[in-house]
Order: sequence, then structure tokens, then C-alpha cells
Amino acid sequence: MSYTKRYRKDKRTRKKAKLKKERIFALIILIITFFVLGAAVRYIISGRNLETEADWVTNLSQDVNDQYTNTLVAVVDDSHNILKYITILNQKEDSEELNTIFIPGETYLDTPGNDFEILMESYSKGHIDLLIDTVKDYLGVSIHNFIKIESGVYSGIKNELNFISDVNHDKFKTQVLEKDLKEGDIQKIFTDHLTSIENFYNNTNERKGFFNTPRVRKYIEKQIETNFTWDQMIEWIDTTVVNANENLVAFKLPGEQEVVNDQKHFLPDFDELEIIVEQYFSKKATKEVSKDNITIEVLNGSGVSGVAEDASDMLEEVGFDVVSIGNADNFDYQSSKVIARKEPRKAAKEVALEINQADLLVELKDDFEAMVTVIIGENFEDN
Repeated sequence: MSYTKRYRKDKRTRKKAKLKKERIFALIILIITFFVLGAAVRYIISGRNLETEADWVTNLSQDVNDQYTNTLVAVVDDSHNILKYITILNQKEDSEELNTIFIPGETYLDTPGNDFEILMESYSKGHIDLLIDTVKDYLGVSIHNFIKIESGVYSGIKNELNFISDVNHDKFKTQVLEKDLKEGDIQKIFTDHLTSIENFYNNTNERKGFFNTPRVRKYIEKQIETNFTWDQMIEWIDTTVVNANENLVAFKLPGEQEVVNDQKHFLPDFDELEIIVEQYFSKKATKEVSKDNITIEVLNGSGVSGVAEDASDMLEEVGFDVVSIGNADNFDYQSSKVIARKEPRKAAKEVALEINQADLLVELKDDFEAMVTVIIGENFEDN
């Protein structure tokens, strides 16, 4: 074979090989492109799917108050159509303080025309939209955002996606509802629960890029209902849950568990609840009240000689203005009472923080001399 023919043949072979390589390379590029586009589309679709598109959700955004934002978190067991509990998290504008209150699903609702109804029933009858309306009416607050979450979501993520999680909603509820919790216990229980959620979020972020994979998003979309988009959810977690412990003010719904119709129910103390809601969760902006501007009458309700004077001295030492001391209508008060007589009711809350184990009540009287009445009961000697 001549050199010229061999050269032409080699050239054709090289050309075919080059074309083959170029086609393979182009095919690889095409496959990669479709893969990337597919992942992007799945990511975008997932981002859209988190936000609930029901018509009633749009009403939440119209319920905006410039001074604060309330987010309702409902923990449910949808397999049995049960509301386990809700928490409301309040963030005021220009404040790092995060206020939160725990309300169990078995909370009694003082509803006109019903013999006995509990909060759980509003969810089982009308799901999250009726629950939100019920809470708004029950507490007299606005709800701007909501997150409905399956109680087993964290254990489900742990099992299905092999993530580490020690978040336990049922354990949290049991701890909060324990009787005879000491001062500061509620705060610690909430802080520990938020810390476990924060640790879960941070650990999964480091390992997988939390919320950043279609598989994770697809699973979570089935467990959560919310008016947040994915970006808003991530921002809310970053600003609310992560590093919120230092600024957390936590409450349990005031009241006691009672057995009614052979079932355990939670009967709220509506007077104390009214003060908590107005101060920490409602539309009404209450200005800070300095202790020296809070006037108090102190009454002896236990019959122990000198107890009203001792309580008066204690309150004056921390800065309050005691304007009168006397005896109560009787000496049979087992526990001390702190009674709001004038607005702002926050003044009574400030006083109650100094009288350990006192009941917080509201009995407003416009012509009353003092802003707050303190009745010293028999349990005062244990303070």
C-alpha cells in the first residue's frame, strides 16, 4: 500500500474516532444538562409545593400588625385526626425577645351553646383553618403564619433519611403538663426542646444541606402544611429557632388538668390567661411600666400578725410604691392573690413575679386608688 493511500486511510480513521469522541462528549454534556435541569426543576417544584395554596390562607397575610407577628405551630397526628398541642410564637417589631405559649389539644373552650368542647375538636372537625379561626377567637389575637407538623416527622426523617434526631414532641408535651413544676421549669423545658430542634437543623445542614435535596423536601412536604415558602421557612427557622434561647420568654397555658366525662381535659385560668395574652401576644401595645410608677395596696389575708407589713417592705425594696396596708375581707386565703385593678394589666404581672405562688387575677375598678391589690395568703410564709 502506498504512503498516500495509507495516510488517507489513517486520516479517515482518526476523523471517525474524533467524531465518535465528539458525539460521546456531546451526549455526556446533554445527559448532564438534563440531569441538572431535572434537579433544578424538582428543586423549584419542591419549593412551590411547601406553601399551601388554599384560598383561606391568603386571609392570613391581610391580618398583619406592624407591631408584632404571631406564628401558630400545630403538632398533629393526622393518622388519627388528632391535635396534640399548639404553640404560638410572638415576635415584636424591633425586639429580639421571643414569646411563646403552650396550649394542649385537650384545652376546654368556653364556647356559647356548647356543653363541653375542647380545642382538639376544632381541628378534627375543620382541620387547620378552623383551628386557626378558633384560636384567634379564643385568645383574641391575630395569627399571621402557621405551621402544621406531624408529630412523628423527626423520627420519620431519622428512619427514612438516616438523619440524627432527638426531637420528641410527645415527650415535650408530657413534660410541660407535669404538675407542680417549679419556677423556671417551663422555661427550661422550652429551651431544651428548641435546642434539640436547633441541633437537628444544624447537624443536618452540615451533613446534607438541610432542605437542599429533592428527597428531603419531598418527604417534608408530606409532613408539613404552612403558608411559608421554602425560603421563608428557612429564614423563619434561622431567625426564630436558632439562637432564640437567650431571648425566650415561655408560658404554659395557666390552669389545671381535670377529669371531665371520664376524660382528661385542661381547664384554663381565664383571668391569668387574659393578662398573658394582652401583654405578650395581642395587638395592644403595652408600654413599659417602671416599678416606681406601680401603686400597690397590700392586705393581710392569712391572719398572721405583721405579714402585710413584711410583704410591703419586700415590695418597696425592689422599687414598687405601696400606698396602703390593711386587712382583707377575711383571713381564710390559702394562697396569695395579685389583682389587677387598673390598666395596664402588665403592672399586676410585674408584681406577681415578686410574690411566689400567687394567683394572678383581673378585677378592674376605674375609681380604685391603687393599680394592684396584693392579698397575702397562708402560703406567703413559704416564700
